Amino acid sequence: MLNWYSIFFNNKDSLRDLNLNIEQRPNFPVPERDIRIIDIDGRNGSLTRDLGTYKDIPVPISFNLVDRNDIHQTVRNVKRWLIGNIDNRELIQSDDPDYFYKVKQVKVDKEIERMLWVAGKFTATFLCAPFQYSRKGQNTISLRKPGEIYNEGTFQSEPLITIYGMGNITIVINGSLINLKNIDEYMIIDSVSKDAYKDSINMNNSMIGAFPILQEGVNSITWSGNVDSVEIVPNWCYL
Repeated sequence: MLNWYSIFFNNKDSLRDLNLNIEQRPNFPVPERDIRIIDIDGRNGSLTRDLGTYKDIPVPISFNLVDRNDIHQTVRNVKRWLIGNIDNRELIQSDDPDYFYKVKQVKVDKEIERMLWVAGKFTATFLCAPFQYSRKGQNTISLRKPGEIYNEGTFQSEPLITIYGMGNITIVINGSLINLKNIDEYMIIDSVSKDAYKDSINMNNSMIGAFPILQEGVNSITWSGNVDSVEIVPNWCYL
């Protein structure tokens, strides 16, 4: 058991808060690229279509638990932590604290195996988005004039962009134009959810153009119109 290793998920540390020992560090998951295989009668071999995306990754982790006082309550706490209401879906490993996975679903063994009177063991599988995300990539980059930002990740990222200004504005990212109509103070463009909005008001109809992505390396950002500033949460990600 690796008593010095833990994970942080749903606002709790597995070792410090729940007294769970992890049997071994999980392997490094590798996402599978989405490639369609198309078989055609009378043709040697198949055709392939690369969709340019990746599939979700499972991260299985096996835990041991020991509680000499009240193992029943410990089991209840563990189940609530993993399959109850999830307030924070970041999965962080104690030996890699500056990066995290985004968890979509947690599956736990159908039962927690009981060993002796005070111990148990089980495996939880965290189904995650295909990438790791850096903590640094959650910081806001502020631009008060056109410029460049550098994507430190190993794949294109889907940023959250806030444009402060008034009226009709055009944002140009790596040569791709995004036209924004009738901005009143600000508009938020969320490339992950594919939504444009202000407060709780959907403004997709006020945006013309594709939701922006930030390529690996240098990204050029310019604009025209009455713009005060542009703020970007880049969401740097890694395969």
